[in-house]
Amino acid sequence: MSVLKYTYFFMPRNSVTLRCPSNVKFLPTERRMFTYRRYINSSKQYSSLLCKNRLLSSIQPSPFNLTSRTSQKSFNFRISVCCTFRTSPPKNVHPVVWVVLRPALKLAAVVTGRGIKKWWRSLPKDKKLYFLNELKANRRKIGIALSLILLLSLGYYLSHLELTPITKRRRFMAFNSKQLEKINEFELEQCMENFSSQMLPPNHPAVRRVERVVKRILAANADIKEFEGKKFGISVINSTVENAFVIPLGHVFVFSGMLNLCTNDDQLGIILSHEIAHCIMNHGAENVSFVHLLDLISLVIIAAIWAVIPNDSVSLLSHWLYQKCVELFLELPYNRTIEVEADFVGLQLAARACFDVRESSAFWNKMAFLSKTFGNGPEIEFLSTHPSHETRSEYLDGIMEQALQLRVSCGCPKLSYRDPRIDVSTLNQALALSRKQFFEHNKKPENVFKV
Repeated sequence: MSVLKYTYFFMPRNSVTLRCPSNVKFLPTERRMFTYRRYINSSKQYSSLLCKNRLLSSIQPSPFNLTSRTSQKSFNFRISVCCTFRTSPPKNVHPVVWVVLRPALKLAAVVTGRGIKKWWRSLPKDKKLYFLNELKANRRKIGIALSLILLLSLGYYLSHLELTPITKRRRFMAFNSKQLEKINEFELEQCMENFSSQMLPPNHPAVRRVERVVKRILAANADIKEFEGKKFGISVINSTVENAFVIPLGHVFVFSGMLNLCTNDDQLGIILSHEIAHCIMNHGAENVSFVHLLDLISLVIIAAIWAVIPNDSVSLLSHWLYQKCVELFLELPYNRTIEVEADFVGLQLAARACFDVRESSAFWNKMAFLSKTFGNGPEIEFLSTHPSHETRSEYLDGIMEQALQLRVSCGCPKLSYRDPRIDVSTLNQALALSRKQFFEHNKKPENVFKV
């Protein structure tokens, strides 16, 4: 962009204050480089000066220091804008592209690795020797190229690090909530469509119970900025499934089986606080970003497995073992870390809402007992996306004092003494019944535990 404008001003001995005419506009985000020439009486050039990144404004004058000393005179300045640069938000690839390309890229890595292996086998010995000598002769250039790729990859990783809102944990985020908005909307539509026939009406007591608890959590934590822009909806699904979840857009889904497990509103509030914590911490986008990062790294390793290992059967087995190792030692531990963080943040949300946070460990102790008594077998934490019930109970007990102090600082009513131990007689009775019969026999949830 080139602009020619004229302005008059009084120039002191060592400096000049330049004020741009009102009809010359620059955006605040623009980076400017301009030159101006000073003329005396006639159009004879006196001197010129190159100025970078200076904001021209008709309101706020911009001072410039001159190296030459001149007498005080009135000058005519012609401003010539040489070039401007506008900054704009980065154009990010939509996550759907990566979701669609994910299996295709892995297949391409397999085909590429296998193709390299077949190509190498088909070469005569002299050709193989030639290429090996070339690699040896150019090992320095290859090393520099690999180092540059590594540095660029490291720069990509570091540029996408951020701190979590509440816990201030450093995490990798390739996708943000805006990028995933379409996927989240599609997820909400699918959930509403799948559960439409099972949803309880808004005036149902179970729906009112969930609504009361959710409103209590939201009202007590309204000052947390992560709640801004979230439109929380509530759906209760008439199903024996013992689950509850909150999609990233903020819609709360609770199955009636979970309502039966929650002895009181305090336990329900703690469970829903945990799920809402996932939502405001943007754990969904974080998990997708982490898997995306692992996939990018895996492409190189998968290609190397199929290129180096001579036998296809062994390559297939090695590929499977690699995927299992990634799942067991990277993906599952990362998911458990996210769950622990949601437990911590959820307990804080529940404490601010004046729920009895002691019910959290009581609930997971109950889940541990029911899992051992009526479950299909012992719970193996190492193979799960969630910590075991006993681990969660112990962790929550460890941070209980902090949550109780937060509850007191929020002006919540003082808690009365309760014995959180399990009623042994009720549990012995449960041993003789199936899980379904147990809940049918105990119509009132308070009969399950004495808390």
